[in-house]
Amino acid sequence: MSSLGQGFQGQLGQGVRKSYYSAVDAESGQAVAVFFRKPDGSIIEAFWRRRQNDWGFWEVLPKSATPPPNISIAATLWANSHYRIYYFDENMFLCELAFESKTAPSSKQLDKKIRARENSGISAVCFRRDGKSNLRVYFIDPDGKLQETTIYDKGTPIDVSDLHPNTALQFVTLTGWDNEANEIRGYYQDTEFNIREIAYKERAWGKSTIVQPAKALVPFAVAVSGADGKSPKVCLYTVSEKTEIMEMTKEGCDLDAKWGNSTPLAPTTGAKSLSAIGNQFVEEEADMHILSSDDSGDNFVHNWKTNGALADKTEIINLDQPEAKVITYTGASIATVPIKPLQT
Repeated sequence: MSSLGQGFQGQLGQGVRKSYYSAVDAESGQAVAVFFRKPDGSIIEAFWRRRQNDWGFWEVLPKSATPPPNISIAATLWANSHYRIYYFDENMFLCELAFESKTAPSSKQLDKKIRARENSGISAVCFRRDGKSNLRVYFIDPDGKLQETTIYDKGTPIDVSDLHPNTALQFVTLTGWDNEANEIRGYYQDTEFNIREIAYKERAWGKSTIVQPAKALVPFAVAVSGADGKSPKVCLYTVSEKTEIMEMTKEGCDLDAKWGNSTPLAPTTGAKSLSAIGNQFVEEEADMHILSSDDSGDNFVHNWKTNGALADKTEIINLDQPEAKVITYTGASIATVPIKPLQT
């Protein structure tokens, strides 16, 4: 599970903006961890608990001596509360953070010196195969090719000849990280701005198909809900020209299944990035969390959709250090929460 957005171009905004945060489902579906990378290179974890409906905040990585040119970030779950976070350093080499929730992470540049193009998006997934956990990280290399790396090599190209060099990347598994029977779906925009889907099935990548046309590079996010791979629902979120979050869904694993119509979900104030995460553990609690952010690098909006309807308590999370502010969408209540250092 993992999530990345993309900035508008042309009349929708200048330049390209990759997502600077990524969310994972945690504690067997009872929590969500959002990893947020700020322009100074620091990484903050925002941790939300479902039953308590509250937030905690921790600094995962301090600011960089040299601000990175690309603050894209991807997170995935290695085990129930064991995270892997991937990001680029100031020279665009791929780096990894490995840690358990609320404990000090170990950070390293990957040994093979895997390098990406400066505008690359990034996405990551974890799944089981033959009883062992497998990690996959996706990025665009300096030659403009889509790469899949297992962390232990420099990457294997995925054949997508129509890849837009500045597209966001979204890769998801159709089941939870601990399920053996797994398939991967990848999403990107092509040179005509169409959002495309490519499927990994029976240990091979197939040909891409168009999911939704677009007029420019747009913010989009993809997430999956459905416990243990039972009738997974794939959800695609985009931002319209009217700055509404739009939702399209597709049921099941069938590659020929039809996507539903794009429908409005929630207004935004001009979101430049999207992330989303679905509950793949608890069948009776079909949660979906849609996170949107403007271009400030300091805040995101948390839309919580449960059993098909948006929850009343949509929240604004402001991550100005040294405190975070949690504000209900109506402005009725404000909670100020300190951003804590992780335990050593």
